[in-house]
Amino acid sequence: MGTQYGFSIRRLIDISVLLTFCSLYLLVEPSCCHQSYDKTSCYSAAQLPGSNYLCNLQKSSCDTFVVYRVQKESQTLASIASLMSANLTDVCRLNNLTESDALLPGEEIIIPVACTCLERYSIAKLVYNYTSASEMLPDVACRVFEALVKAQVLMDENQDPAPGRNVQVNVPLRCACPDLPDVSARAGPKRYLVTYPVLLRDSLALIATKFNVTVQDIAEANGLGMDATIFGQTTLLIPANGLPAVDRGVREPSPSPVASTFPLDNIVKGPNSDARKHYALLGCGLLAAIVCICLSFFSFLLIRARYRNKLQSFEPLSDKAARLSNFSPNFITGMSELKHSLINFTPEEIREATKNFSEANVLGSSVFVGRTSRAKYAMQQVESDEAARHVVYILTRINHLNVVKLMGYCYEKPSYLVFEYVENGSLRDCLSNKKLAQQLTWTRRMQIAFDLAAGLHYLHYSTKPSYIHHNINSWFRLAKPVMKMDDKVQPNINQSRIVGRQGYLAPEYLTSGSASSKVDVYAFGVVLLELLSAEEAVSKGRFLKDSVRFLAEGSVQDTLNSSSDKLKEFIDPALEGEFTLGTAVCIALLAKCCVADDPQLRPNMNDILKTLSRAV
Repeated sequence: MGTQYGFSIRRLIDISVLLTFCSLYLLVEPSCCHQSYDKTSCYSAAQLPGSNYLCNLQKSSCDTFVVYRVQKESQTLASIASLMSANLTDVCRLNNLTESDALLPGEEIIIPVACTCLERYSIAKLVYNYTSASEMLPDVACRVFEALVKAQVLMDENQDPAPGRNVQVNVPLRCACPDLPDVSARAGPKRYLVTYPVLLRDSLALIATKFNVTVQDIAEANGLGMDATIFGQTTLLIPANGLPAVDRGVREPSPSPVASTFPLDNIVKGPNSDARKHYALLGCGLLAAIVCICLSFFSFLLIRARYRNKLQSFEPLSDKAARLSNFSPNFITGMSELKHSLINFTPEEIREATKNFSEANVLGSSVFVGRTSRAKYAMQQVESDEAARHVVYILTRINHLNVVKLMGYCYEKPSYLVFEYVENGSLRDCLSNKKLAQQLTWTRRMQIAFDLAAGLHYLHYSTKPSYIHHNINSWFRLAKPVMKMDDKVQPNINQSRIVGRQGYLAPEYLTSGSASSKVDVYAFGVVLLELLSAEEAVSKGRFLKDSVRFLAEGSVQDTLNSSSDKLKEFIDPALEGEFTLGTAVCIALLAKCCVADDPQLRPNMNDILKTLSRAV
């Protein structure tokens, strides 16, 4: 057991060295003694400082509080105390209420919790019982507990148990214990840091008024500036000197009424007509200035667009996020949820388009090419109406250049999904045809690999919730997305059978049906090997992934010294003279890492995309 463990550690170190040699730079999470504010949405998969609060270096546990917001009229203090694993008497006393008091939706209740330190982070543990079979973990995190725990943190904690009544999940609520740096010298030592779920129209000033503290106190406790913007579905730490109390008379501001007249109409009119003329001239001048500024701005955009004839080079997501930091994360997420209009096909139209499902129209198992008066489509039969609706729900929330576009559906029996049709055939068709393979230069193959990685990266990191494909291959069948559970091996997620093509299926998926993002990484590695060699994933009973065992365990230089001749033999002869050996070694070693039997030893799509961005 010890030997196997030591071997795994050495493999991890080797992979780290490899990625360093291939110019893969990993982001290092900064350590800080202060707490931070995570402005990303509760549903976001991003793990940033503030997604969990750091432990206090001086004490590992404390009694503190969180704010729970009443969600429906039927809720009582007793049911809330039960949900939050709190003592009912303490809840009543803290909130100056009785057990029989009626609660209004949105009313804020102070809940006592025990905050403990676990692996650097402070959490308040409680257990939640599923009340509905349709309830998912992101709903529990972001709806039931209103972002007191992030969806990704909750999924990491519970490995996505199959939803159903009486299923229990562990809920690690965000909490924190105060230390000296979080204390304002003016107000004296703060005894508590209260975790508060932020509403959409909340502001630091409004929250400060609710808790009778200053904006500066809240800003210092969360590492924010005095004029910082905060977002809904996030949390703030509210410092409290003594037992916390919420002023329930403070309400969120109503939207400002829209003026029905031009602003100059609201100027008070005096008896002097010259003054009125002066105001009118001033207003016209301001209006003219605004019009000029707008015209100049749009002219600038038009000129810049004319000269933008090249794509921007790849840059890390963290850099882009920094530039977009003034946008609400919910704004960007909402853009991906805009649904384009889908065509509702009838069964007769499906049969007519596929010529009654003739063999000449077969693209693959249950997939046909269909021609209508509108266009040519790929039409896939799905198992059930429910499965079709599920895929429609997912793909109408996804909009990416490298993710196949859903064009329509047929919800009759049998059900069909209609996708855009790719004229050039599959990648496998091109690699198997020597004439077409010669047109696939090294540069084009690296671009194909990069585009595929970009599409998978989008599914894993940029959708809400995140998805995995788990059916990647060079024949490029259509997607069957499943909720992503980070980079850990996941239990079976409501699957009755293994889906995928032989040679692309990860060992853990074959043996137990466990699907995670690393299943996509494994299949991507096989496709990358196909791009290098033009060989099929399985040929004469031999798996392509076994063909790269000759690659040295260690650095790029080790492989160059010991395996360069074998690597040249492995690479497609059509690519001769189009690549440098050092680049080929990096790509081959990356592919080998992707097809490692142990999913923990495979890189994630973020690392893969960074590596390939330096090869295109």
